[in-house]
Order: sequence, then structure tokens, then C-alpha cells
Amino acid sequence: MALDTAEKINPFRRRAAAGGLLTIGAFGLTVILRFGTNVILSRLVAPEVFGIAAIINTLKTGVELITDVGIGQSVVRNAKGDDPTFYNTAWTVQAMRGLALFLVLFVAAYPLSQVYGISAAAIQLGALTLLVLGLTSTSLFLMQRDLRVGRLNSFDLCMDLSGSALVILFTYLSPTIWGLVTASVLAASVRLVASHAIVPRGQRNRFLLDKRHLHEILSFGKWIFVSSLLAFFCANFDKLYLAYSMPLAILGIYGIARNIADLPVMLMARLGHLVLFPLIAAQSHDASVDVREQLRPIRFKVLSVAALAIGFGVAVSDLAVDLVYDPRYQEAGWMLSLSLLGAWAAILCTVNEYAVLGMGRPVYGATANLMKLGCMLVGLPLAFALSGLEAVILVIAAAEAIRYLPIAVGQRRLKLSFLRQDALLTILMLSMVAAVLSVRQAAGYPYPLETIFGGLF
Repeated sequence: MALDTAEKINPFRRRAAAGGLLTIGAFGLTVILRFGTNVILSRLVAPEVFGIAAIINTLKTGVELITDVGIGQSVVRNAKGDDPTFYNTAWTVQAMRGLALFLVLFVAAYPLSQVYGISAAAIQLGALTLLVLGLTSTSLFLMQRDLRVGRLNSFDLCMDLSGSALVILFTYLSPTIWGLVTASVLAASVRLVASHAIVPRGQRNRFLLDKRHLHEILSFGKWIFVSSLLAFFCANFDKLYLAYSMPLAILGIYGIARNIADLPVMLMARLGHLVLFPLIAAQSHDASVDVREQLRPIRFKVLSVAALAIGFGVAVSDLAVDLVYDPRYQEAGWMLSLSLLGAWAAILCTVNEYAVLGMGRPVYGATANLMKLGCMLVGLPLAFALSGLEAVILVIAAAEAIRYLPIAVGQRRLKLSFLRQDALLTILMLSMVAAVLSVRQAAGYPYPLETIFGGLF
């Protein structure tokens, strides 16, 4: 019996470890690439342009997520996901949805431009990415389903390289919002063509709607829809609200800090999406497999590294911003330090949410995002009115902590709880912050949080 258990656990750990290492390595290169691109762009365009770009990207993400029905997740998780009838139905739904989203945002661009004081034509041009990406091949979902993580990461890294090259080139030629938006449309077009180019001949997509498979996709996707809708407002309500309340230049600087703070969260989301979710989904139907015991040591190692990195970032990110960025963006330093505290809570929530999603329980993620959104709806306007942007960022961190609670309840019910491990990892992160700040004080550097608490009090 012990041998049988070991035989089950070892392949799980080997696949998780191999996929995780490939994902971390590829994403590490992506982070370096995006950070370098971001620094170059900060020298080419004014903060106001970043503010406009943040609004357009938020609007595009919004119309995309509020209609998300989990097409990719259905292909990965469904037992018939590799059936051509199933994934062609999924691709057809995806293409129809992309066309509908493009039309909605194209028409809505005029009233939205009045609300935010930006060009309607720029919003409409950005909307083209929704149409283009809707035609992307399901080959990427099938690679995820088969845990071909290396190939999938290589593909995404190539797309990031081409996207960075395009945005730098077009922004250099036109250091305006038009350069940024044009580059994003072309990058989406490159991804579309490449996704179809890597498809084996027998897996090429064609338009098809099978009623039975359509029902299965929409049935599974109803909670994905709710969760994605709430996730969008949770992730972007601050930008939508602040766009009303502050100049575009400050919004652009805040967007820089948020984008950097979101990078470690994106890494954990990528690990969860490419590795954790398909692995747990594959194991969830086998009652003899203790998924928690298999996952616990791998999870602790990965999150320990994340805790140390986040703690170090909280303590020194203001110095890094001063060193690297244009003087116009120096305020992003203290914003980044504080935002990284919220990023740690978001990392724990993201990893845990993908675990319960792998067990086929998206309702817990939807509930968690609903609670987080409620906290932000009440807390952000109040915090901004009383203490400004510093308090807003603290409220966002607190909302992530609230989001953790319903997911933790779901994990306990599914016998997949890591509450003690998460508490230990949080202590490790805070200890790293304290240790590095002590070194800073000994070296004569002020704390990054002095600016924050000076603003609050």
C-alpha cells in the first residue's frame, strides 16, 4: 500500500515541480522584459499617456471579463475537451464572443470618452484586440490540458518579446496614446497568427456548434462568469474610481506601481492556471488520492520564495524606483512598497482559488470576489475622502485579506486547507520586511513607509 501511494505521489510531484520550474523560469524572463520595456516607455511618454492607457486597458479587460464563461477552463477540465467537436464548439463560442465584445466597446466608446475625457477613437482602436483575440486557436488550451508547459511557456515568451518590440518601436515613432494602442493591436494579431501556426493539422479549428457540448460549456461557465465579473471589478475598481478623482498624470504613476506589484501575483496565477489547476483537476476524480498531502511540500517551497521576495520588495522598492525610473515617476516608489503588502494577500488567495477550482468548485472564488468588491465599494471612496491615495492602497490590501476567508472555508470543506502554512508564510514575509528595514536604518536610509504614514497622519 505504501508503495502504491508513493507511485501516485511521485509522478504528481515530478509533474508539478517540472511544470512549476519551467513556468517560473519563463515568467522570470517575462518580468525582466516587461520591466525593461516599462522603464523605456517611461522615458518616451508622459505620465498622462500612461493614465489614458490604463483607462483603455481597464475598459477592454472589463468587457472581456464580464462575459467570461470559462471556455479555456472547460477545454482543460472536461473529459471530452480533446474531442474536436468539443474544442471546435468552444472556439466558435469564443469567436462569437470576441465579435460581440468588439461591437459593444466600439459603440460604447463615445459615452465612455465623455466620462473619462479621452479620445473615443483611441478606445475604438483598442477594441480591435478583442475581435482579434477571439479568433485565437484552442491549441493553447489543449497544450495546457496535456501539461505541455514548456512549449506553452516558450510560446508566451515569444509573444512577449514580439509585443515589447512592437510597443517600443511604435511608441518611439509616436510617443502618444496612438503608438501604444496600435502596438497592442498588432501584438494581438501576431498572437492570433502564431497560435494557428503551431496547431497540428488534425487539430485546426473550424466553426461548429454542438448543442450538447455548448450546454456543458455554459453550465460549467456560469460560476466562472460570476467569478470573472467580480474579479474584474475587484482588480480594477480602484482605477475606474481614481480616474474620476485625480489627474491623469497621478493615475499613470499609480498605474506603474500597480503593474509592478501585480507581477508576482501574475506569476502565481500563471502557476495556478498552467500547473495547479490541470493537475488537481486530473486527480480530483480519484478518491484514493490525497491531493492535499501531495501538494503541501511543493506549495510551501514555492510560496516561501515568494514570501521572501515580497518582503524584500516592500522594504527596498522605493530605492529601486528612484534608481531606475525617470524623475517624473518617483512617487511610484512608496506606492509600490505599500501595494506589495496587498500583493502578498493576493498571492495566497490566487493559489488557493485555483486549488478549489481544480476540485470543480468555482463558487468559493465567486463568493470571495463578491466580499472583496463589497469592501472596496465602501472603503475606497471613504478612504480617499479622508486620507487620500495612501489610505486607498491600504484598503485594497485589506480587501484581499477579506477575500481570503471564503476560499479558506471552501478549502476546509474540500479537505484542502493550508491555513497554518499560510500563517507561517505570512510571518516569514513580515520577518523579511523587518530584517531589511533594520539594515536600511543602520545604513542611514529612511524607511519607505515614512512617506505613507506622513500622508496618513
